[in-house]
Amino acid sequence: YFAGAAYDAVYLLTEAVKSAGENTDKIRDYLYGVTNYDGAIGNYGFDKNGDVVGINFVLKQIKDGKVFEIK
Repeated sequence: YFAGAAYDAVYLLTEAVKSAGENTDKIRDYLYGVTNYDGAIGNYGFDKNGDVVGINFVLKQIKDGKVFEIK
């Protein structure tokens, strides 16, 4: 997950700078406006606070060849 999220972050930030220039407020607004990004970790976007929406984390364990979801 972490490698995929870092990969997506680089490409999202690159798109933001290309679109908004180097103005950090405009970069923030660009990123907050992303609602349907198809990235390495899935399809997601950001809410008005900049929090990621659309990615649900699930922790799983493989034991004796079977996959179990850890809650």
